[in-house]
Amino acid sequence: MEDYFMRYLIQMSRVLAALLNYRKSKEYGKALELIEEVYNEMPDVSMDEIHNLEPQALLERLTRVKNLNLEKIRFIAELLFEEGEIFMARTQDKESRQSFKKALFLLEYIDRKEKVYSEERITKLEYLRKITNAI
Repeated sequence: MEDYFMRYLIQMSRVLAALLNYRKSKEYGKALELIEEVYNEMPDVSMDEIHNLEPQALLERLTRVKNLNLEKIRFIAELLFEEGEIFMARTQDKESRQSFKKALFLLEYIDRKEKVYSEERITKLEYLRKITNAI
């Protein structure tokens, strides 16, 4: 089990690093393709569920129906955050707001459940609250 978890964290880190590089080099199409590929490889939840459910319904699906742990929920929140950043850079405000709202909702859930203080998470939550009100 520990082996699986370590592999999962490594994979998650690689995906997020690749997304950051694509975003920095303004290769938004490649970044969105990678996000879609990752969503399609997730056995627990589909891309349609992530995109079509409202934030509360998505959280319920992830926690109650699929029983996902906080790390998997965090990964989905990070993917949604990256999507939001890409959509915002492409001036797709509606899509950006939807992704950011879901990322915010999931990260707020993690913040309530997790016992470990994270400056990075707090900063991201503040940013998401600000940006969702501005778009």
